[in-house]
Amino acid sequence: TSVMASRIILVLLATVATPSLASWTDNQDPINNITALINTNQETDQEFFRFKKCVQFKGFEIDSCNFYADCLARYNPGCAVIPTIQNLCEQFLALEPFYTSPDTVAWSKFNRPCIQKQIADRVLAVEGRRFSCATLTDVVFNDHVECFFVPVLPGSPAGFCSVAPADQISITTVSIPLVFTRFGPKALGLGLARDTGCAVLGLPVTQPSATSSAITKMQEPARKMRESRRKGDNNILQAT
Repeated sequence: TSVMASRIILVLLATVATPSLASWTDNQDPINNITALINTNQETDQEFFRFKKCVQFKGFEIDSCNFYADCLARYNPGCAVIPTIQNLCEQFLALEPFYTSPDTVAWSKFNRPCIQKQIADRVLAVEGRRFSCATLTDVVFNDHVECFFVPVLPGSPAGFCSVAPADQISITTVSIPLVFTRFGPKALGLGLARDTGCAVLGLPVTQPSATSSAITKMQEPARKMRESRRKGDNNILQAT
């Protein structure tokens, strides 16, 4: 009898302590809570290692521009300079088969990861995933010029300054549209710093400078149109 009474008491206690199925929600289910916690931790770990890879600049191919999407746009999608420099990277990559000199190809393959590594070291490693667009823009336009003057091959002591003049013009021509964007002044400053650096090192850059030459060429049709209009106005005035 005492055993039976004990069993009845245990059943009653279990009934009181256990919630009904109707009141049992997913949030109260410890298994669901644990699963959610594990998934959250896994996502956090994956994101940590993904960003760590970006900061250490590991696993990125030389012939790739994926760094900009994977490490920059992913964390600051609204930063206007990111698609701009990614687009330039892809254009320079497509230009490589058309260079006239192997030295230019070697420099290009060095320069591409050089700027990406600068961004990893000077932006991501310093400010983390919440890096500012202003910092990134400064590094892109103020620090990138350093990559132009790093030795790449024996006999090519200053990178860009030593490549074939035709290739210098091709490289600069790709960059020209940047001059007519919101980053125009910074782009011109970068071009001036590059040409000045070549002059200081005593190595010729295309004369007149590739930047000014290409811009002049693009502006030539508009200049001729203005002259034509001016002559037409003068002829009208003389006729009257």
